Amino acid sequence: DWNGAVALTAAGALDAQNLTFAEGSLLSVPYASGETAAFALTGGLTLPAAMDVRAVPAAGAAVSGTTVFTAAEGVTGSPAWNMLTGRFKIFADGSRVWIVPKGTMLTLR
Repeated sequence: DWNGAVALTAAGALDAQNLTFAEGSLLSVPYASGETAAFALTGGLTLPAAMDVRAVPAAGAAVSGTTVFTAAEGVTGSPAWNMLTGRFKIFADGSRVWIVPKGTMLTLR
């Protein structure tokens, strides 16, 4: 379980080069007011064929937008995302992984 809301803020100054997720890994995406805590890799990010994703409150995490990861040497893999909790879509391409919150709007006249 990669939990950006807890692990990244507790680690302090961290220089991560490469990160590879195993098949069936759980990615916990921290959020606050529709934003996420981003984590930068100086190397590459490798994603499996399938990955579980859940949204977690980011009480202590510094939020920075909709980007979850940036990878200086690029993102490899395009998993089938299994959304466990949260209302957002997740995407991965060239050098980042990011989310787009999904919402519902109801207008009464």
